[in-house]
Amino acid sequence: VAGHTLHFLSNMPEPYADHLSGTYPLDEWFESGLFSGRVKQSKPGAEIFAMAERRFEARPEDLLFLDDHPVNVEAALSRDWQAFLFTDAASARRELVSRRLLSA
Repeated sequence: VAGHTLHFLSNMPEPYADHLSGTYPLDEWFESGLFSGRVKQSKPGAEIFAMAERRFEARPEDLLFLDDHPVNVEAALSRDWQAFLFTDAASARRELVSRRLLSA
């Protein structure tokens, strides 16, 4: 998204995270990110969200979180993150356009 940094926050076991990191250029696609298996915390726990805030060097209210599990979206909202439930790419695009983060 132009003018914004992209980060990831994934509940992924360490062996899968290692495979993904070794196979794809995540450091080119994202500014930073957290894999739960590497930090030994997972969504929807508050600690992984706090870790993400520090790693992303962002205030909670400046973060927009997309996730396909309602409980994770609720956890982000409870920390004052902006968040919405991901159901499919088309609806996510509409949401990002409505927030003026993507052009129509």
